[in-house]
Formats: sequence, C-alpha cells, structure tokens
Amino acid sequence: MLAALAALGAYANSIDVRITPDRKAEIHERFSGAAPVNFVYLDSPCVRIGRIQADGRLIEPQGAGPWRTVASPALEISYEAVPVAAARACPVSLLMPDHPVGPVSVTVTDLGSGLRFISVPHFAADPGSKIWTANFPAVPSILRLEWKTGSPPGGSTPAPAGRFALNFWGLCAVLVIWTAAYLLWARRDAS
Repeated sequence: MLAALAALGAYANSIDVRITPDRKAEIHERFSGAAPVNFVYLDSPCVRIGRIQADGRLIEPQGAGPWRTVASPALEISYEAVPVAAARACPVSLLMPDHPVGPVSVTVTDLGSGLRFISVPHFAADPGSKIWTANFPAVPSILRLEWKTGSPPGGSTPAPAGRFALNFWGLCAVLVIWTAAYLLWARRDAS
C-alpha cells in the first residue's frame, strides 16, 4: 500500500488522454502548484480544442494567433480535441501551464478508434491493451497520433525549380571567373 502511494506521489503532474471510437480525444490534466494558472496551446488546423472546463465551468481560450491562452482558476483541467477530418495522422495539442512544472506522466488509452502509433519518443505500449504510457521531464506540446485507417497526409506542392538551376550555374560561373581573375592578379609583378 505504501509503495502504491509513493508511486502516485512521484508524478503529481499527469495527463490522461482517452481516444473515443470517433477519434475524439478526451483529455484530463492535473498539475501540482498554486492556482490560478494560465495554460497555453498551439492551435492546429487538424484538431479543434473545445469544451475546456475547470472547476465545472467552461472556459474560453484567448488570443487570435496560433498560440492560444486559457486562464484557469484550478490546476485540474479537462477538454476535448476533435479532429476536423478523418486523417490517418494528426497532431493533438496539449494545454501546457505557462510556468515550469516538474515531471509529468502521460497515459493515452484507445477506446476503439484504431490507434496504431504515437510518434512521441518514450511511449511504451502495454501488450494486449490499447494503453500507451510515458514519463516526461516536462509537458509535451503535442501528441502525434496515427491510425490504421483514414485519408493519407496531403502531398507537398512542388516548388518552382526553373530559376534555381539558372541561379546555381550563374553563381558557379561568377566564382570561376573571380577565382581566375584573383589568381592572375596575385601572379603579377609587385613593381
């Protein structure tokens, strides 16, 4: 019993992520320290963060840029991350306290969404169950989730390459001409 209590106290900061069959992430974060606290997260075009709750109240995020701020009266916060489309891979943003916290324990549980992989280092899958766990020295900003099915990621658009070749060979010609001119100048008589 004492060992179980010591293990719980070792990571007072925890993030629990539950992925529902419709790929919605229900996230519950618990941190130690003094309240109130501001949380920040990176807005994603793939996932919308919503239903942010602390102390049973809904909280609206502030800010218009990619980094959003949530002023929370408590250190325990819950929210949903809903995918915009059924993509095969998608980064899910996590709310991070705006002040340093100690080590954090992260647990991701798949409730039947077909989650295949989490591409964040140090995540260990529990064999036979769909639970991934990891301990981090700080709060990760995102979890990149990958499912068995879904639309493939969009291809990159090719950049125009026509001027690159012209610029490259032009630079090479200038370097050769200047090198030859310098060597001729350096060999001249000093008189």
